[in-house]
Amino acid sequence: MDSRYLQSFVFVVELGSIAEAARRLDLTPAAVAQRVKMLETEPFLRYDRNVVGGQLADTCLRQHGIRPSQRCELDGLGAIAPLVDRGLGVSLVPDGSSRELAGLSLKKWALPHASPRRLVGLLWGRSSARLRLVQAFLAAAESVRGS
Repeated sequence: MDSRYLQSFVFVVELGSIAEAARRLDLTPAAVAQRVKMLETEPFLRYDRNVVGGQLADTCLRQHGIRPSQRCELDGLGAIAPLVDRGLGVSLVPDGSSRELAGLSLKKWALPHASPRRLVGLLWGRSSARLRLVQAFLAAAESVRGS
């Protein structure tokens, strides 16, 4: 796959319009639209829509009117990344751990502002015997969030 097609898609998502993406890429709007359309013909390795990351990817595709040619739907980046590395398709996945990508020859672009952030929380029982552990975890989380 020509990575310029992905680059065009990223610019459209980031800038919000084909016209603005075309200006930034020094192309005509028709050329950018054609590049994005070509993504629909590439075999698409879909990230499982039963998990939050797959739902976010699906929402992004729908918002931008892209209907990929789905080859399969897989439940993890560890399964998808090697297939993309071998040229068996493209994928839209959350920016995950680099451990799964180690040793693979992949190109990735972030899709800024393309989807909401995933928020998580911590629950514990009020009378937990591990209250000191919970407090230590919260303190560590706060220090990371503050940096």
